[in-house]
Amino acid sequence: GGIGISFAIGKSKLCFVNSHLSAHQHNVGRRTFEFAKISYDLAEAICDLNDYTGLTNANNVEVDQALVAAANPLLSCFDLVFWFG
Repeated sequence: GGIGISFAIGKSKLCFVNSHLSAHQHNVGRRTFEFAKISYDLAEAICDLNDYTGLTNANNVEVDQALVAAANPLLSCFDLVFWFG
């Protein structure tokens, strides 16, 4: 899971994310999915996602390759994204 906070300083929009992703080398696919899901869910909560195409429902339990391959919406919403975890 993950949690994020965003704010603006002057004209710069910043986002800070802290997450706990699946451990170990054999979970690379799961980690990639978790990263994409956290990114999409945060962007959905704090950005206008009507501008994004090709993103699918992040609530799918199975790994959705279209979601993983899509551009990270957080990078389009903010000037700087800091990811911890």
